[in-house]
Amino acid sequence: MSRRFLLLYASQTGQAEAIAKNEIHAVAEDHELSPAIFCMSQTEKKFNIEKETVAVFVVSTTGDGDPPDTAQKFWRRLKKKTLAKSYLQHLKFAVLGLGDSNYTNFCNFSRMLNKRLLELGATDFYDTGYADDAVGLERVVEPWTDGLWSALKKVLNIVERNDKSQGLIEDKSAAKRVVSKSLSSPPQDKKVTTSEGQSSSVDSSPMSGRRDLIAAPQLQKVSEPVRNTATNKLGLSIGVNKSKTKPSPQKSPVTVTVSGAGPQKSSGSDNETVTVASDKSLTTEKKEALKPATRRASAINKSQISWQFGGAGKGKDRSPTSKQMTGSSLPSPTVAKSVKEDSTRGSVVVNGTVNGELKQDMKKKGRRRSDGGSAVALPKSVDSTDGATSEHKEVDVIAALRKSNPALEGVLLTLPVVPRPFLKVNYSKGLLPAPELTATKKYASSYPSQAASVFMAPITACQQLTRDDAVKTALEVELDSKGSGVTYTPGDSFSIVCENDVLEVEWLINRLGLESKADVTATLAVLEGTQAIDPAVPVHLPKSWTARGWLHNCCDIRSVPKKMFLRQLAECTSDIQEKNRIQQLCSRQGSFDFASVIREQHASFLDVMEAFPSCKPTLSMVLEGLPRLQPRAYSVASSPLSIEDKVKFVFNIVNLPPRQTGGSRKGLCTGWLERLSHHFRQTFEARDQPSPSVANPPTIPIFLRVNNRFKIPEDFSVPLLMIGPGTGIAPFVGFLQHRHEQQMAAKATGMRKLKFGETWLFFGCRHRERDFLYEKKLEDFVSCGTLSHLHVAFSRDAGQPANAPKYVQHNLKRQGAALTDLILKQNASIFVCGDAKNMAKDVMRTLSEILTECSEMTASEAKTFLASLREDKRYCEDVWT
Repeated sequence: MSRRFLLLYASQTGQAEAIAKNEIHAVAEDHELSPAIFCMSQTEKKFNIEKETVAVFVVSTTGDGDPPDTAQKFWRRLKKKTLAKSYLQHLKFAVLGLGDSNYTNFCNFSRMLNKRLLELGATDFYDTGYADDAVGLERVVEPWTDGLWSALKKVLNIVERNDKSQGLIEDKSAAKRVVSKSLSSPPQDKKVTTSEGQSSSVDSSPMSGRRDLIAAPQLQKVSEPVRNTATNKLGLSIGVNKSKTKPSPQKSPVTVTVSGAGPQKSSGSDNETVTVASDKSLTTEKKEALKPATRRASAINKSQISWQFGGAGKGKDRSPTSKQMTGSSLPSPTVAKSVKEDSTRGSVVVNGTVNGELKQDMKKKGRRRSDGGSAVALPKSVDSTDGATSEHKEVDVIAALRKSNPALEGVLLTLPVVPRPFLKVNYSKGLLPAPELTATKKYASSYPSQAASVFMAPITACQQLTRDDAVKTALEVELDSKGSGVTYTPGDSFSIVCENDVLEVEWLINRLGLESKADVTATLAVLEGTQAIDPAVPVHLPKSWTARGWLHNCCDIRSVPKKMFLRQLAECTSDIQEKNRIQQLCSRQGSFDFASVIREQHASFLDVMEAFPSCKPTLSMVLEGLPRLQPRAYSVASSPLSIEDKVKFVFNIVNLPPRQTGGSRKGLCTGWLERLSHHFRQTFEARDQPSPSVANPPTIPIFLRVNNRFKIPEDFSVPLLMIGPGTGIAPFVGFLQHRHEQQMAAKATGMRKLKFGETWLFFGCRHRERDFLYEKKLEDFVSCGTLSHLHVAFSRDAGQPANAPKYVQHNLKRQGAALTDLILKQNASIFVCGDAKNMAKDVMRTLSEILTECSEMTASEAKTFLASLREDKRYCEDVWT
């Protein structure tokens, strides 16, 4: 009986890889399964899909619904039209897709992959999951992986062992997920002898070489809480459908659905086996805290709970039972009544208890701590169509992180698997200072969507495009690209490889206790004896550098920590209350706190370090847990026909609430660019004057990004419909410059009869006098005939007529008949640039309404038509969140 299955991942920024390794591969052994895990880029080198019988795919989507770079080769081969319809008839598969619903083509690659596998004769043995990063990947990933194991065992013909006669259910996966109250000693640097025989200081993550650190609970008379119809803390309607008929082992009478949020997750998964205590054991305060999330009803046997997400398919494990798992509820807190200790593997501990023994004084357990109370998220307001997102509201994130949730005290928490450490840091003998790395070595590894090599571009000019009293400050920066060998066209974008804030890096170095070693030569190596999967030094970390270099240039220290990283940090926290709080935040039961305190408030790794002073991670753990500092992409606001060897781009300076960790609290890249271009900056009043020249101007690392869609048509006669509020106007300035130069060249060469299509531009901002970007340039384009129609909306100007358009979609509506003719009869290309979360969706909806009102299309036909334009690259978006 084979227990092997193929586990493939395709990741652009590392999330799909982390989920495949930490959520599936790391847990598979507890289910006595043997996954062979590979990146899709290793196709035909490490695996051959033709020879596999069972496969699980974890894939992300990038760009405009495209496969990640690591999946391109695999996808090209799978798309070959010469493949027979029976090519993969032997394969049974499951797909977990990662995406962001703020973008139009949500989880598009996972959908395409699923469809293509079916077309080639493969059979899906488990429902496809579509995890949404806009609301939290874990809301789908966790229930999807919970149900995967029984589906895999079924397709592999493995009988699950279940000793019902003793009332015990085997649950090995819970071994690594139960909260441990026993505190680990703070990690200490160790001395080892290097291969050269020199004594070096080694900084390694705690728990090196240890796997099963936490014992699995063995529960008697296992039962689960059932939720009555209620509304949880996220406003999701949770309904329970109870049947009085006795359920069969395969079918459950209990269904859980969420209104408007997709399928939901039951607490009936194997690794969440608990026994519910009587409500009498809770204080009044704790009962009130639990009410918004769930209300307890009579418990039923765990085997009677399943998840219903829609129609079941034949021959598949339908737990969940639909073709799409697109959301999950937050697991309700449950209280342990009795837990046994497995003395052979360590202590089983409940949050607020030791070795499963509940505290005698229940009043103490229910009382708020001095910093108690659950945090409440403050929503961010967004002006959806004038390109302006409001400034972040100031919230005491540190206090919110520290506040223990009374509803989770005394609760058996389900925690992620502790990631296995795999890095060690060796400091040079004598603590010798390290020389600065060259740019070539710094940026040697490739970046996502990179189309050309990184080059150092000098800053040559900077113009302030908004008045000082504007809500946001917009800057146009000019770079010198001479000698780079890079050629671009309007519509392209460049990525800027920015650095972390100097003050924040210095604060973190002190916080980690690295003051004496921050600038010492150090090397990274794989930890000896590690049990991590395919351990290797991450490609974005130069193997020989300094702690300061890695933290300043390579790691995103402002990133929102994942639950898996919080789980690691909890093991390095000595204060019991701080450790409990971190465990709450990374637990299944603490999903609401994680969403409201960490995800929605963008609480960073720096914030976590400030909130929990007794948390003492090693440098190697930090380097393992922090994601790569990703480049920031900016649309080109110029044409090479207009200014040779120059690149211009526009950005708003992002202002963030101040935090005590230091730094300017501005957007990481925009704040950095503002500081670097300070000496070049022309004021708003002098914005059309040349910038002052500076000797030895600062340089920034940039590279050209792949662009397969957002390009000005080569056919001059194609009309252009451009919609770009706020800084979304940037690429259209390049479009118009390019078109203007083409028109001038046509006249100069005697091609006056060459037909140029009409150009329409819809722009929006708050105030005409404060933030009308490129006002004079646009008026000049209109005067010379390059821009046929300019429609501008001002959302905040006082004294406008009542019927004056405020947003770009209002002007689109006003020109509905002309736009319908432009799109349907003149085959115009549509370009949308700006906010993905609201503006882009509003524009798509408005255009659909226009086509419905001004043509014979139905609403459904209009949507289908716009989708076909997208496929034909006539509807192009350059959007961001």
